[in-house]
Order: sequence, then C-alpha cells, then structure tokens
Amino acid sequence: MKNKDSSTIPLVFIILGLPAFIILKPFIADLDIVKNFNVDSKALWSLDVSTLEIDAVSSTVRAKITNDGIYGFKDLKVECDATGESGTVIQSIDYTFYKLFDGSGEYYETFDLENIPDQTHSLKCKATDLEVVSREACMVSIDESGNAVRSNCKQVEL
Repeated sequence: MKNKDSSTIPLVFIILGLPAFIILKPFIADLDIVKNFNVDSKALWSLDVSTLEIDAVSSTVRAKITNDGIYGFKDLKVECDATGESGTVIQSIDYTFYKLFDGSGEYYETFDLENIPDQTHSLKCKATDLEVVSREACMVSIDESGNAVRSNCKQVEL
C-alpha cells in the first residue's frame, strides 16, 4: 500500500502548480541540495581523469584531468581502482585534490597514493565528487559558416 503523504505532494503540485510552489517553498528545506546536485552532476559528467604513469616504488601517479564543461570546481575527489594483469580489481584507493580547476581546461597532476599493490598492472581513476565554485562565461559570435565562436571567456563565481 502506498504512503498517502508521498503521493499527495506531487498531486498538489500538479493541480496547483506555481502558486503552491511559491507558498510552500519556505517549508522545503532541501531545494539548494537539489540545485547543487544538478550543477555538480553536470560538472562530474564533463570530467575525465586519465592515468598517464604509475610509479609503484614511490607510490606516485601522474594523471591528466580534462574538464570539458563550463563549470570550475574545487576539492576534486577521485577513486582509483588498482587492477592486476588479469583485469581483477585488487584495491580501490581514494584521493582528493584540494585545489581549484577552471572550466574547459586540461590539468596534469602528480599525486601520491599510499600502498599501491605490488601486482598493480593498471590504475583506472574516476571523479566521484567535487564542489562547483564558478561557471565559464564567454562572448559568442557567429562566423561566416554559421558556427558559434566563443571568445573572451572568463570564470564567474557562483
């Protein structure tokens, strides 16, 4: 049996629409969480972390971080899976970059990962969390071919 309260809320918004939202907005505490989830999700989807080099002796990793999105962020958390020659994940290791990354950029980072297993054949890293702090703003013009051309781009704090 459905919970009566959970099915009533969407029904109220569908029937009453915007006026109900405006009246109830002060009572909905988590709206900022929903907004941040959407922006942070867009930033994570436009991000790629590629492992370029692993030095198991010194436990250092060199990675390329490519941000194809318009959002600048800080405190990038990555999770790296150390895999053996067979492809089996031996260990997952987390690391956080406490620095700022602008939108639309490539960054080369060398970082220390403790306890990289001896049998590590490859290391696959992915971004798992970040905090969006800015958005790229650009002038856009149309060239002779009808293509949009961006210029004078800068980061604007959110």
